[in-house]
Amino acid sequence: MNLEITLLKLKKLLNNWNLGGADWFLVLHYADKLNGYDIKYERDEHLHIMIPTDLVPWRVDKDYKEGEVSIPANTKQAVDFQKFIKETGWDFHVLAVNRKLFDKLKNKHVVERDIHREEIPVITMEGNFVYWRYSVPMWSKQLSRDSVLRRFAWMDALLEKAREKGDGKIVKMAEDLINRFKPTVDSSKDVSRRMRDFERSDKLFGISAFKGKAVGVVFKVENSDRPPKVEKNKILVAKLISPKLLPHILVSRAVVTDEGGLASHAAIVSRELKKICIVGTKIATKVLKDGDMVWVDANNGFVQKIFSFRPSPILSLPWRYYISRNVPLWHDSLQISLGKEGCERYGLPCILHLRTHRHGEEADFYYLSGGKYGRDRFSAALAKKLSRPDFIKFIKKQFKKDCAKLLRLARSLKSDSQPALSNFFHFYGLSEAMLDITSLGSKLLTDKVWELLADNRDRQSIAAYYTRPAGLAPMQKLERELGKLCCKKIDIKKEAERLRKRYSWIPVNFVGEPWGAEEFEKKIIEHEISSRPKLKKPGAKISKEAEYYLRMLSDIAYFNEFRKAAFSRACLIIRPKLDALAREHGLLSWRDFNYLTHDEILDLAKNKDGYQKKLIERRSGICFIANKTVSKYFVSEDLDFIRKFERKFKPKSGGVKEIHGTPAHGGKAAGVAKIINGPVDFDKFRQGDILIAKMTSVDFIPIMKRAGAFVTDEGGLACHAAIISREYDKPCVVGTGLATVVFRDGDIVEVDANAGVVRKV
Repeated sequence: MNLEITLLKLKKLLNNWNLGGADWFLVLHYADKLNGYDIKYERDEHLHIMIPTDLVPWRVDKDYKEGEVSIPANTKQAVDFQKFIKETGWDFHVLAVNRKLFDKLKNKHVVERDIHREEIPVITMEGNFVYWRYSVPMWSKQLSRDSVLRRFAWMDALLEKAREKGDGKIVKMAEDLINRFKPTVDSSKDVSRRMRDFERSDKLFGISAFKGKAVGVVFKVENSDRPPKVEKNKILVAKLISPKLLPHILVSRAVVTDEGGLASHAAIVSRELKKICIVGTKIATKVLKDGDMVWVDANNGFVQKIFSFRPSPILSLPWRYYISRNVPLWHDSLQISLGKEGCERYGLPCILHLRTHRHGEEADFYYLSGGKYGRDRFSAALAKKLSRPDFIKFIKKQFKKDCAKLLRLARSLKSDSQPALSNFFHFYGLSEAMLDITSLGSKLLTDKVWELLADNRDRQSIAAYYTRPAGLAPMQKLERELGKLCCKKIDIKKEAERLRKRYSWIPVNFVGEPWGAEEFEKKIIEHEISSRPKLKKPGAKISKEAEYYLRMLSDIAYFNEFRKAAFSRACLIIRPKLDALAREHGLLSWRDFNYLTHDEILDLAKNKDGYQKKLIERRSGICFIANKTVSKYFVSEDLDFIRKFERKFKPKSGGVKEIHGTPAHGGKAAGVAKIINGPVDFDKFRQGDILIAKMTSVDFIPIMKRAGAFVTDEGGLACHAAIISREYDKPCVVGTGLATVVFRDGDIVEVDANAGVVRKV
């Protein structure tokens, strides 16, 4: 129901309560609206009326002084109130004040508004400020800090509106009220609370003196009367602003001060120069340091620290290179933000991460090795869990449930729905715990199996037989379908389109391109049926413990493929939505988001789009992301630090000519080494070459069929390369750690997969 009809019904209701036109009037938000100040309010369809305390039509507690009075239940007024809400869709609050204040406002600051030939008493804008001057001192005693700040935010909005309208009287009243009372709300006892709030959220709040948004590096001035050398494009932070800081303000991106209000020197100068400005934060110079990266949002009156970069402590920690993957930056920011919560769902501790990113996609993963949040502690906890059969049953059920929900959230995503995107990101981050469980679980189980079968000569055939995945991987299913089409008279285009709809997502992983119909036509035409050896149960007896861990490896291999399929499909499903969001904000496509964290993408969805393009440009080469705390991250483009870090922690060949790994499938082979980093390198591969990769994935299968042997940096007996090597009877050594570093394209190498040795000839 509209406002006018609602006010008429309200007048009728109050008449039934024996309150005539002289006994009440409309105040606050909708009074402002009727006076030409239509400001967005925290609650729509909500009215405020003021009456004298002695006319409140129900019994009021004897200790009551003044303010909002609730309508008691089981009274005539409560029944009328509920009926009013049901009929109009609106509700109202009763503000009871002493008779002296009521009469003062009624006689000087209330006008009668004509609505459908009925007179409705409405307070004027001046009257609202007179009432506020009286009531604001009591707010800090009666209301929470957040409620008080929301009310001042409303006043700030009224002040801006008054400036737009050129209403000098209201501007003066608003500035006087805000400058007089807002510092009181944020008084000395509140400084410690602000410090605690900042430690929790990295945000500090103040008064918006000139609106706008900016991202930049902090330049702090300790003494405004003796300023240091001018620095351009920085966020100027000072206790207060003096005239000597004018050159700094002119070249700054934004100004933030501890002190001052809307009439302060900083506020006046910022409005004249049109510089983004927040004043009266109280603690900016205490918590911000030179070099901190901050986000200044003067539209909403806060400054948020993005990160504080200190390279020395990071370089002194025990980092260990683990794997390399092609993933977007938002994938890593989610894993860091939600890693602890995700691991706790499986009863596991979390790990601290650092990842270097090149070109927005190529990431090297480093884990902290020791300590409370180190990989060693996680591995020990996971090994203990894997020794229990009920844990495998639990993760099997949980993986399927989580993968189904991830796909459901991806399908329901809309490009213009920020909450839906936030929900998808949140669950995606929680689900990333599956990656650590399958990758580290495979290695732990491989080591355990090799330990238990150390004295068994048939350990490779035993491992091959018992670690077969419980189901076929998607690529294996595709291979079977292609095999059935061989030597048949078929409509190739029709079959290619059918296969595309079913399997196009296979090579996507996180940032790859899906296969198109032409690719499937090529696969149908060029497919050759390969003979696969039938695995026979080995005659050698093994212990029940060894058989248990071998079966576990089989389950982990299946879970890994199941998890890969879910993430690949989800990443492909959301791309049209991300494309639409990118174009809406002047970006090219979803690939631009590979350079952004999930928080930066969500800011775009909230139309906070003033800084992402610059970040994309800065991160187009190399950057890194790391834990700031257990559940917080920071991103830096400090090239010098990245070079120092990689010199210290990235694996190096050091003149090595022979490396060792886990024998995944026996046999020997010699040939020309080809380093394969992805599909872009497939064309250089020839029949009989030795395939050397950090890891293999489903899209490697066409060249794996032609390879003389496989060698990988990563993986265990349940990894993709190990499974495919057994299916196609190819010698395979996995988990070497250094193969792609030690060998180069064209090297002649010899692979002894019986002993797990690869050497340069």
